[in-house]
Amino acid sequence: MRTSDPKAIFLDRLRRVHRRTLWRVAGLGVARLGLGGAMVLATLWLLGLADGPGRFLTYGLLVSLAMAVGALLWTQLLGRLWRLRTRRQLVRHLERQGSFANLLVAAEEAVRDPARWEGSRPVTRELRARLLRQAAERLRHVGPADAAPWERRGQTILGLALCLVLATFLATAPGGVLERGWRRFLNPALLWAPPPTGGLLAEVTSGHVVFGETMPLQALDATLPDANLPEDAAVCEIRVGTGMWQPVPTRRGFLNQACPAWCAPLRVWQAEVQDVREDFQWRFRRGAMVSRVGRVQVRHYPLVTELAGTIAPPAYTRLADREMPRLPTWLEAPANSRLILDGRTNHPPESVHLVADSGDSLALAVAGSTFQGTLEIMENQVFQLVVRDAYGLRNRAPLRYEVVAVPDGAPAVHLGMKGDDSILPVDGRLDLQLDAADDYGLTALGLEMRVLAGTDISAGPEEGPDFRLLTLWRGDAPLGAGQEDWSTPWGAAGLVFRPLAGTDSAARQPLQAGLALETGFGDLDLMPGDVLELRALARDNRRPGPAGESRSSVLRLSLPSAADVLAAQADSSAQRQGELDEMRRRGRQLGQDLDRLTRELLKNPVPDWARQQEMEAALERQKRMQQELSRVARQLMQDLERLASGQMTSEKMLEKAEQIGELLQQPSSESLAEALRKMQQDDAGFQPEELAEAMRDVARDQKEMARRLDAALSMLQTMDREQELEGLASLLEKMIRKQQELADLSREQAAEDSSGERRPEGGESEGEQSEGEQSEGEQSENGQSEGQQSENQPGGEQPSAEELARRQEALAQEMEQLREKLEQALAELQEQDANDGRQDDPGSEEMRQALEQALKQMEQKDSQGSMDQAGEQLAQMNPEMAAQLQEQALRDLGSLYHVILKTQSAMQAAMDNRQTSSLRRLAADMLTLSGRQEAIAERIPARIREVRSLD
Repeated sequence: MRTSDPKAIFLDRLRRVHRRTLWRVAGLGVARLGLGGAMVLATLWLLGLADGPGRFLTYGLLVSLAMAVGALLWTQLLGRLWRLRTRRQLVRHLERQGSFANLLVAAEEAVRDPARWEGSRPVTRELRARLLRQAAERLRHVGPADAAPWERRGQTILGLALCLVLATFLATAPGGVLERGWRRFLNPALLWAPPPTGGLLAEVTSGHVVFGETMPLQALDATLPDANLPEDAAVCEIRVGTGMWQPVPTRRGFLNQACPAWCAPLRVWQAEVQDVREDFQWRFRRGAMVSRVGRVQVRHYPLVTELAGTIAPPAYTRLADREMPRLPTWLEAPANSRLILDGRTNHPPESVHLVADSGDSLALAVAGSTFQGTLEIMENQVFQLVVRDAYGLRNRAPLRYEVVAVPDGAPAVHLGMKGDDSILPVDGRLDLQLDAADDYGLTALGLEMRVLAGTDISAGPEEGPDFRLLTLWRGDAPLGAGQEDWSTPWGAAGLVFRPLAGTDSAARQPLQAGLALETGFGDLDLMPGDVLELRALARDNRRPGPAGESRSSVLRLSLPSAADVLAAQADSSAQRQGELDEMRRRGRQLGQDLDRLTRELLKNPVPDWARQQEMEAALERQKRMQQELSRVARQLMQDLERLASGQMTSEKMLEKAEQIGELLQQPSSESLAEALRKMQQDDAGFQPEELAEAMRDVARDQKEMARRLDAALSMLQTMDREQELEGLASLLEKMIRKQQELADLSREQAAEDSSGERRPEGGESEGEQSEGEQSEGEQSENGQSEGQQSENQPGGEQPSAEELARRQEALAQEMEQLREKLEQALAELQEQDANDGRQDDPGSEEMRQALEQALKQMEQKDSQGSMDQAGEQLAQMNPEMAAQLQEQALRDLGSLYHVILKTQSAMQAAMDNRQTSSLRRLAADMLTLSGRQEAIAERIPARIREVRSLD
């Protein structure tokens, strides 16, 4: 950063010149010190001669060399640096070197002692600033060469070159003069040491060896170099403990080091002990001479001898700590657990580290031969223990431990429905079952819902409108029964829930939980074709971090139209009649088989094994038929109860269904099975007459069942026709009610549109109004509109024209389905009458006429066309015209409803008349039969009439 302060500029330049000058002085001084290398080389050469100088001359040379080198060091380097150690001395040196007119000295003094140069007058300050600016300007042209010039440059370079040549020559000269002189320079006593006369000197290379490695051994042989010794003259011996000395292969060699006495290479004896595993003693022996005994201590690698572990799971899992006296190399632990390590080594280590494969390390606490540490298991870990001792050794091939962090998975949740057929009942009542489970505990259960309509019906779980959540239970309270009123954008819904059997209701945060849900979605504002999606939510107790959440698969239920419900009921009735016809055929076949078996029992009271098997098969067939008939009766009641919940049948139909169920129910007799059991077990109390009597009872029961089945089929056919008319009447009632609501909403919207158009005109004619009057008028209008909305919708929101058009279109589709239903019912009725030959059936004739008249009226008045046009008008924002068309469609529906009711009454009257005539014919037939019995009785002789049966 630039500054305009003269003082700062001067100081910066002065510091730069001072620093560069010192570096230059130091470099030049080191270069001049190279001239002293000639004196050192000469001294080493003199000391390295074979004979060498005497003791006095040696010390004189060493003292003279030290004095010369010290003087050279002071004069060429240290002294010069000392003279320029401060900036004050630098400026004085510059003044002496050049003519600066005492400018630099004055400026440095002004900066160093500002009290002498500062004053209160502006003139003094200005003079000081000028002085500093001039000094800074002069320093800009001053360099290190000005302060420390290189004197005698040529002589210095020549001297350095001569010293380099001399050193190179002496270093490459044969005989090792410089090396010997350097050894004598470091230890002058070697010059007058007496030469050895003989002996073995054990040379201690090291007193220890690492376990399993090779230990080199060596001994110096002080024999004269010219002595002729064989290769195996010396041998190395070792022993372990107090055992015997064992020879080790030994070889002869020479050291590069020369003996100071005769300056020749020394003879050595060398040996190697490989794969050392125990402490041992060693020595060299040559003839009678034996070296001193050396001892080698083996240093063992650190080794983990014991390692125990304890897994401490997180507190929220409520799991006990798992102790492992011996830590396995592979183990699993819950995520966020702590692995506590407790181990021991073969000798006290200096450090123990847990090193992961990722490169991270963890220092463990060491106390003597034991160590402890804790590892946080956040994810899968692969680690090994690295042990180092005081000798720098580390354990070899440490074991690798793998810890798998088992994550706390999201809870499992399932939402099921009894009899799931993807159809939403008309009354909106569902029996749901919510099951959830988690590894460590649940903290919340909920139910999510949304309604899809129009183009959103094909949307996936992550598309379309959002789900609305209702929390049923939280883990801070016991799981119990309850009831919730659920307010949703689609209307209000009721929900009743209770814990399932086997659920621990008193437990907090249970591992498993189940709820039985009874929902009431009947008040939701749904149209036929809309889809209701439900899914369950479960939340676990995972800590720390966000709790795990899971959602079940979506339970998708479509709201059918009333015509679809009636069509499904008609299909179910047809299937039911087909099943009863098949059962009647099988029952007749069974009756024939039972009659045949009864006749055979009259011939042979004690049947053989084949006849016994046939009787047991007949009993089994009869039992299966009774079970199937009971199932059909239950399905009939369930279908009618479902229709009754949707107000599509009457209590009279339920009573008839109960009567049919009573006809299809028949208690089974176990007398035949008991008789067969007694016969097969050779019971002493068995009588052949019991088997025949039981067989007759079974045959009689089967005939009674066939009679009841015929009556049930007749009643079912009649009830299906009545139910069809009941369903059509209920369907028309619902359509009339929906059309009335749409017409009312269209008129209200038309009124709002007309009032909205008149409001600006009235505002222009009245002129300006006060702000208070405007706010009062707005409040009254808003209050009126809110009241009108609350009458039509629970949420208090007026539906838009698009929504009304969608509802009108759905109603038109229902009208089309009604027409198709009438055509299908008429075709089936005609086909049935033609196949059964019952054209004279009054109920069938009345129903056929009603269906033909209803279809003819629908074609003439074109109610569906009015509905379609009303929907188009609503889509075009013309509610007034739409309301007129809706009222026309409402009148057409009313007339059609009148036709259905009239036909229903006529059909009931015809069926009553037919039943009365049937009863009259039955009474007449019974009187005729009674008269014939009396006439036959009169023709029987009196003596025969008095005969009584011995039974």
